[in-house]
Amino acid sequence: DFYYQATAGLDKFHQAGYDQVQVMLDRCREHNIQFLACLRTNDRHDIAQQAKFYLEHPEWRLEGYAGGLDYKYEGVRSYVLAFIVEFLDRYDVDGIELDYMRHCHVFRPSEAGENAPILTEFMRETRKLLDLAARKRGRDRLLLSVRVPQTLAECRSLGFDVPGWIQEGLVDCICPSDFFYTDFNIRVEDFVE
Repeated sequence: DFYYQATAGLDKFHQAGYDQVQVMLDRCREHNIQFLACLRTNDRHDIAQQAKFYLEHPEWRLEGYAGGLDYKYEGVRSYVLAFIVEFLDRYDVDGIELDYMRHCHVFRPSEAGENAPILTEFMRETRKLLDLAARKRGRDRLLLSVRVPQTLAECRSLGFDVPGWIQEGLVDCICPSDFFYTDFNIRVEDFVE
């Protein structure tokens, strides 16, 4: 409800009994379009600094990044995974995209490399949740997409072991991108390889 209170225009939509996600999902189904829900893994817009979880857990904040949470803490990862479970129980989506670009730091820069295995385990847990939801729905697989920086070097520097995620079969789609714009000339050869 906090989101609807803080987002002008959507409050009336919500109060009228409409579920914005379900409306979009229904429209996609009507047009035979897959629907992947996008979860910004560490959105640090002003609203994030007002969120109950953020306010209740100052010990889990990402130092130097107001509104951000540090994924090295199991409590942060568990909270995000619980949200994914709740979302998958509520909506019959075709998958989830984890948007690591809005905003890309999930660890302190000095700890990102050493914490990469922690994030890979988080990705494994996310994959398991999607696989469980797929089985419950009698489907082969729900997609897991990730939005990551444009180069593998940038990914590594942030603690994203994208090659490992690919080799383990954790992800179905990789969307290398910039933070603010779409660069249609992004070189994807390293990701393909």
